Amino acid sequence: MRLAITLSFLLVLGACGGGAAAAVGKWSLDANAMADMMLKAQAADLAKLPAEERAKTETQMREMSKAMKADLTVNADNTFTVHMDMGPMHSEVKGTWKADGNKLTMTGKEVGKEKEDTMIGTLVGDVLTCEGGEGAEKMTMTFVRAK
Repeated sequence: MRLAITLSFLLVLGACGGGAAAAVGKWSLDANAMADMMLKAQAADLAKLPAEERAKTETQMREMSKAMKADLTVNADNTFTVHMDMGPMHSEVKGTWKADGNKLTMTGKEVGKEKEDTMIGTLVGDVLTCEGGEGAEKMTMTFVRAK
């Protein structure tokens, strides 16, 4: 099921940093936006389910997204770190970022892994929306400035 692919992809591509001075600081994954992204990715499969089962699955997916934690730290030295926690699975991604206006290019890799991945972020106020992957594995992660 694409949900498993999406969740695995999140752990590997947790890399999402910031650009320009406005992005420097601490950010947290927006659980509601994550749930919306997961539901959108699964829309075709969910539509095939009976209404009661679909509602139950949608509720479970929203609860699952609330359990996912990702904290992003964007540093002024053009580095970033993402700590992700999804129950028994933990991941740390480190990398570098560069900015072009409000567009951010983040390249990083999971600690202990060789493969680097790149995501493109858009910074609007206190919201950082990052996109990466291709085809069925394309995904969006939204971070909000931590308070």
